[in-house]
Amino acid sequence: ERLFGLMAEVGNEETVATLDALIATFGDAMAPYAVRVVGTLAVEFKRVVAAEDEEEEDTVMMAMGILRAMATMLDAISKHREIFPHLEATILPLMDFLVREEASEYFEDALEILGYLTFYAPVPSDALVRLLPRLCVAGMHWAVEFSNQLLVPVNNIIGGNTAAFLAGVDDAGRSYPS
Repeated sequence: ERLFGLMAEVGNEETVATLDALIATFGDAMAPYAVRVVGTLAVEFKRVVAAEDEEEEDTVMMAMGILRAMATMLDAISKHREIFPHLEATILPLMDFLVREEASEYFEDALEILGYLTFYAPVPSDALVRLLPRLCVAGMHWAVEFSNQLLVPVNNIIGGNTAAFLAGVDDAGRSYPS
C-alpha cells in the first residue's frame, strides 16, 4: 500500500522498479495479492499515460516499467492458472488501448502480457479471441517488427480456444480463419 502511495505521489521509475523487484523476489507468494496488485498497476498505468507531462520520455519509461511489473507478476504466479481469468477483467481494457497504433511504444510489453495471459489462462476467453483482428492488423501494418512476438499470443489464442476462433467474425463480417 505504501509503495503504491509513493508511486502516485512521486511517480518515478525507481518506485516501479522496486515494486517489480519485490514481485520477482517473492514470486509464488504473491499469488494472493495478484489481482489487487495488477488492478492497482493498471490504474497507475492509465494515470501515467493520461498525465500531461512535459517530460514525455520519463512518462513513457514509467509506463513501460508498470507494464514490466505487471508481466513480472504474471510470471510469478504462473503456477496458479486459476487466477488468470480473474486478472482478465483488469488487463483486457488495457489491451484494448495497447494494441492500437497510437500506443505502439508499449506494444512489445503488451505482447508479453498477452503471452502470459493467453498461455496460463485455462482457456483463452472469447474476449481475448476478439483481440485477434487488431493483432493481425498490427502485425501487417504498423508493428511488422514484432511479428515473432505476435506469434505467441496469436498461437495461444487459436490453439487454446479453437472453437471461438473458428466461430469468430470481425467487424466487417469476415470469419477469423479467412
